[in-house]
Amino acid sequence: MIKAVILDVGNVVLELDWIRSVSLLQEKIGRNSQYIATLLEFLSESTELKRFEIGELSAEDFRSSVKSRLNIDIADSEFDDIWNACLPRKIPGINAAALELSRKFRLIGLSNTNEIHYEYFMSKFSDTFSHFESVYCSHVLGKAKPNQDIYKETLSRIGLDAQEVVFFDDRAENIEMATNLGFHAYKCFRSAEFILSKVNLLKD
Repeated sequence: MIKAVILDVGNVVLELDWIRSVSLLQEKIGRNSQYIATLLEFLSESTELKRFEIGELSAEDFRSSVKSRLNIDIADSEFDDIWNACLPRKIPGINAAALELSRKFRLIGLSNTNEIHYEYFMSKFSDTFSHFESVYCSHVLGKAKPNQDIYKETLSRIGLDAQEVVFFDDRAENIEMATNLGFHAYKCFRSAEFILSKVNLLKD
């Protein structure tokens, strides 16, 4: 019996578009395309970001490290505005979907995220996240998907078995791990309709 639905945040609840952040930074500091390519590589591979997402770096230390590494001089508030620009809007229909799910199941969030993004999206999109019982995040739990420990920790906190949970995420490796642990797991990219359809099939 399905008792809970767990949703990733980026590209499941909110659009995630790093190009927006990169473009804003380019406008701000006027660097060339090669610099922007370096920045994109940094965003995807940097040790700083990985440590920030599991809570090993504070927001202050992360900002300082990135600004130093990329040789940029901007205020912390400007940094945060640029950093948060990658989360521009909700997935169409997700508000109604979250409301519907919350009336039938325990609705939980599970995200690889960081202190700056978390504070931003929980405030800016509070109308959506008000439907969630809890939003568990990598920077608080000290682990990130697809590490199996973050799934197990989440199950422990909500007091359910994996077989009682439907999990949606936009990354294949996260779905693979969830499936291996016994979740009903589905890869989902920006589709509230897909979430509802899969949950309704399992419910029936």
